[in-house]
Amino acid sequence: MSKVNGGEFLYSFENMRAVAILFVIFSHFSSVYKFGESADIVKFILADATTLFVFISGYLFYYLSGNKGFGYLDYLGKKFKFVVLPFFFFSFFAILAGLVFRENELYGLTPVAYMLWSFIVGGVVNGAMWFIPMICLFFLVSPMLLFCTKRDWFFVVVVAAVLFSVYSFRPVGNQNPVLSFFHFMGFYLMGMFFARGGVVMDLLRSRSKTVMAVSASGFFVLLVVWLGGDQVVQGYFDYILQPNIIQMGKLFFVVFLFFLFERFLSKKIKPMSYIANISFGLFFVHGFWSLVFLKAASYLEVSRLSTYFSLEFLFVFCFSVISIDIAKRILGARSRYVIGC
Repeated sequence: MSKVNGGEFLYSFENMRAVAILFVIFSHFSSVYKFGESADIVKFILADATTLFVFISGYLFYYLSGNKGFGYLDYLGKKFKFVVLPFFFFSFFAILAGLVFRENELYGLTPVAYMLWSFIVGGVVNGAMWFIPMICLFFLVSPMLLFCTKRDWFFVVVVAAVLFSVYSFRPVGNQNPVLSFFHFMGFYLMGMFFARGGVVMDLLRSRSKTVMAVSASGFFVLLVVWLGGDQVVQGYFDYILQPNIIQMGKLFFVVFLFFLFERFLSKKIKPMSYIANISFGLFFVHGFWSLVFLKAASYLEVSRLSTYFSLEFLFVFCFSVISIDIAKRILGARSRYVIGC
């Protein structure tokens, strides 16, 4: 393995990050929810794909910071340059579009109030953007999280947080970053716990095949439960402390993927490396190309759903990659300040 910052490069996590961004992109496709009776299965698999990103973020944060000197202000500075600045850049155009179409009037807000509110909650016009205000809260409390990892009771905190994550729901419209922060906290801490290692992780690794089998079984059992029950995705306070079947499924799914990639896919795979390296750029731009495709698709007459899905994938993914490549060629090293990669 190659070395990064004095430690082993995590090819397993590079590959997992590529899968995570693909799941996020697929979850925003309009076509995947039109597969008739199969739509509910697709929804169960793809909904809350953000959970993968949150877990990976927690893991990489501890892996890169937990065992070394952690400079809080330096850390926040980098996050501002490489996460917040691209968020401001893309949000500006999304908010401007919202004002042009007078979307602020739907919320009963003045243009200025609409702009401020949009920057705070994210995702008003480009749905994927809600993630940034939420993940910024994790950046702000990072010293507290690192402090917890050095205490014997960290495992108890992780279990409690994960339980809350699977017994809570995302806020309606993802328009409350604080509620989203608490909802996803369990998976961020779980990522840190997996990165920290220890007796529990050694035990799980020694029985990784069994863990994968149990995780896969749990995922499919919960899929059956989901198909036969009330399919709730959002509604924070309305369903608080009620089982979130999708998040429970994602818990099993994350564990399964972690050990699958660590055991069998911990090697450099060029296409996956490329997707992982531009994953943040894909996150920022794919929502815009999805909106463009929706507008263009209204003029198309496509009867076969598989054809519609293929067109949507080729359009959104290819134009996202092309636009990222153009931006990187024009901006060079400064592209991270604009598109995040």
